Amino acid sequence: MEIRVNICGRHYHRAEKLPRVITVAEGSSLDQLLQKLQDQLGDSPLPKTALVILSGRHLGTLVAHRSAELRPDDELTILIPMAGG
Repeated sequence: MEIRVNICGRHYHRAEKLPRVITVAEGSSLDQLLQKLQDQLGDSPLPKTALVILSGRHLGTLVAHRSAELRPDDELTILIPMAGG
């Protein structure tokens, strides 16, 4: 199944080489998709404080988020904070 991926905010340019649509197996988890993204980024990982939003649902940060099973046509948004907290 195909999952749309949007990465925005500070350091968004790190993700320029990532595809905007990623194909994953049926029943894949959010953690599996995030790991696939990090593997593709190699030496330029996304900040652990980046927010994880799946189809409009805020699930936490890259380092601490709720688990979720992916569904067809889900959209993953990773929002990298610009500054401070």
